[in-house]
Amino acid sequence: MEKDRTIIVIVLCILVILVYFQFFGQKPKPQPARPPAQPAAQPQPVTPAQPAQPVKAPPELVAPTQPEVPAQPEVPPQQGTVQTAALKLDWRNSAAAFSSVTLAARSEERYVYPDHLRVSPLRLLYSEDGEDYALRLCKADSIDDIAAGNWKILKSDSSELAMQATVPGGVIITKRFTFVEDSYHVLFELKLRNDTASAARMSYRLLVANGIVEEISKRVPGGSVVAQRIEGNLKVSRDKPTALTDEEPSKEYTAGGAWAGLENMYFAVVVAPENKMTAGAIRSIIVERAFEPTGKSQEPRGWGCQLNPESQPPEKSQVPEPDKPELMNMRVLLVSSEIPLEPGQEIVHNYLFFAGPKQDDVLGEYEGFGFSNLLDYGWFGALSKVFLLILRGIHYVIPNWGIAIIILTLIVRACLHPVSRKSQMTMQKYQRAMQKLKPKLDKLKDKHKNSKDKLTKETMKLYKEEGVSMFPAGGCLLMLLQIPVFIGLYWALSLSIELRQASFFWWINDLSQSDCAFRLSSNIPLLGTPCINVLPMFMLAAMIFQQLTQPRAADPQQAQQQKMTMYIMLFVIGFIFYSMPSGLVLYFLTSTMVGIGETKLIKRKLAAETNGT
Repeated sequence: MEKDRTIIVIVLCILVILVYFQFFGQKPKPQPARPPAQPAAQPQPVTPAQPAQPVKAPPELVAPTQPEVPAQPEVPPQQGTVQTAALKLDWRNSAAAFSSVTLAARSEERYVYPDHLRVSPLRLLYSEDGEDYALRLCKADSIDDIAAGNWKILKSDSSELAMQATVPGGVIITKRFTFVEDSYHVLFELKLRNDTASAARMSYRLLVANGIVEEISKRVPGGSVVAQRIEGNLKVSRDKPTALTDEEPSKEYTAGGAWAGLENMYFAVVVAPENKMTAGAIRSIIVERAFEPTGKSQEPRGWGCQLNPESQPPEKSQVPEPDKPELMNMRVLLVSSEIPLEPGQEIVHNYLFFAGPKQDDVLGEYEGFGFSNLLDYGWFGALSKVFLLILRGIHYVIPNWGIAIIILTLIVRACLHPVSRKSQMTMQKYQRAMQKLKPKLDKLKDKHKNSKDKLTKETMKLYKEEGVSMFPAGGCLLMLLQIPVFIGLYWALSLSIELRQASFFWWINDLSQSDCAFRLSSNIPLLGTPCINVLPMFMLAAMIFQQLTQPRAADPQQAQQQKMTMYIMLFVIGFIFYSMPSGLVLYFLTSTMVGIGETKLIKRKLAAETNGT
């Protein structure tokens, strides 16, 4: 009976953990409001070009307090590229913003973050139709450019890009971008100057990102991330694309906007105000759909890092370019309060634009903003960080992440051996005690077969007389104590960017994805993937063998129930783990095989102790 209870507890634990993974929450942590000092540097030179694009119509009125002034002459369209050691940014003066943001960091002549199955660098953001540029300054009530594309270039070199436009009412807007070498950020200065003799009032929306590349999976879906500083504490809220529905296509956060952006599994694009004055000017943060979905389903269209050449791009019916991955259907905007401007008055807002990996050492450079909250390891984050330190230390000695995971598994199993040994010894002794009690229990069943209450009372009395506990101490409880280790390891291996596209051997070329040994022409029913994943099958076979080595109940009815419970448990585990990342499955496969050997050793030791007595 206890064995049945143990298996049921394991099944319940797995289901609880699965629910936790799906609905885990973010914990607010207080962060110091101190922006980091950023050194100036010299990136690569800008390379302007002339695209064949028409200039938009003259700008509309933006809440001025004086009559409109004549529109400026149209500015010819220009574009260019700025490249630092970490980022490559394509800009256009039609919106004075970035049409494409690419991670360009290199190590030993290779890109650190290439696209999946390609050697080209990873583009986090790109424009589909010229309307979704990052850091686009929009009108107060739409996402249209506040100057209708009429921006003239003031300065364009390797370290700075400045553009200026005058909106109706005489307010002059200057956007200045400062590029920082060896950093995943750009400093953005927004200057508003009332160059008239009358007072003016205006507001704006700052477009953070109009979709981010969907390099995610259904295990840990990405989405928007909004940080609010409330009573000195930083509260971080996350929304998945599925949270935006036809009934509620947008969400608005109105209190204490600290920073906001979009994230996928390993990367993030975030805009943060650099000082208190700028932060105080943020009225709200809006998260909304970037485009209308073509179907009813709002599930992420990407799966892992795989590209889907048959999918349709946002707002387009044409076939997308083959080198453009899916964009997440979300948009994030920072909305300013109404800004009063006296004649000749000038107001400057300073922002930091971050586009980079969610990596501990990188995010640590922005601790003053609290960007470390982009990495959330859940309730047992301290354990996850310890496991990551050990994993990175092993990889430093043996530069293969698969072998590092196997060694980490052995270390964890060795640390848990006293707990596992205690648990298994308790269960083994309990099973043997139950076998000795079986004849007496059978007699009680025959004697009190017509009275369940009497049978229960006599059974408990027999347990007490024989010194056998119905709930052996240390059995299931010690198993439950291992759940924090399980959760900590799960998030450590799931969110470790080092495993992204890290190969192990043979067909396992990405430990952050499932090991697709073979690909079918269509999806497998129920599993929803065309991949034949081999590692989960090995793990399931090892678990079946492990279950077969466990003692069986002497009662045929209980044995049958135990068998059915095992089948259900294995079905649930197989379904859950089939599309798990191969790094996680490798850990559990290794752990199961170690557990089989550990069980045999414990049985031998218990047998020796029994024979000795």
